[in-house]
Amino acid sequence: MKHFITQISSDSVVFTSRENGITVSESAYEFKDRNEHRYREQLNEFLNTSGIRDRDHDEHTISWSGFQTSLVPANVFAESNVRDIFKLCFGSEIPPGDVDYNRLPELSMVNVFQLPVWVKSFFVMSYPRSIIQHEGTMLLRSFTHNTPVKLKILIVPYKRHFTLLMADAGKLQFYSQFDYTNMDDILYNLLFVLQQKDLIDKSGELIWSSGVGCEVAFEELKAKASAISNLKPLALREDTDFILNSHKLCV
Repeated sequence: MKHFITQISSDSVVFTSRENGITVSESAYEFKDRNEHRYREQLNEFLNTSGIRDRDHDEHTISWSGFQTSLVPANVFAESNVRDIFKLCFGSEIPPGDVDYNRLPELSMVNVFQLPVWVKSFFVMSYPRSIIQHEGTMLLRSFTHNTPVKLKILIVPYKRHFTLLMADAGKLQFYSQFDYTNMDDILYNLLFVLQQKDLIDKSGELIWSSGVGCEVAFEELKAKASAISNLKPLALREDTDFILNSHKLCV
């Protein structure tokens, strides 16, 4: 199967072609102009010049890695309005068309998030059969597939924020996003959540998978984490294909 994967944020986009689970090509672009009306022009220009549009694919999935995303119990979602839920979570008004959601029946949860209209309109027009979801939805689905009994942590850093997931005792324990400017911010928030969840000093696994636009390296995480005693019980590893593989569960 030929799978076309798009990872996009307000900062950058990565287009990846995979065949039977193997990456055959990858093209990345950083947006120069972040005005809403200019995103479409930049995407069209890049797709045309890169030759990506000339390739045939069986499936196309798109993940949006926006910062505003929150998990809501399915029963709460059913009794409320998605815009009201979004406002309650983030305390801000956004255009009605920018609020979206993905259901996660396997977790009895719904992911409510902001998805700019320009993302939906561009990809629906360009690739009508494509599947668009928040990247957190895909990560959650992949991360909780056969949820491990032992502590498992996933960190996905982007340019200005990172996603943090934790599972333990066969259950999802945490999912959220944090702003950051450097690796110290990431480690501070990781330790804070571990402390709050009473998982500090517990042995387990920490997976690092760089998202679109990421500017910090796994080697820096390893170097700084090695000096923190509370993190020494964790086995650290990088999985460069975690996000790409999470797209497979959407097709």
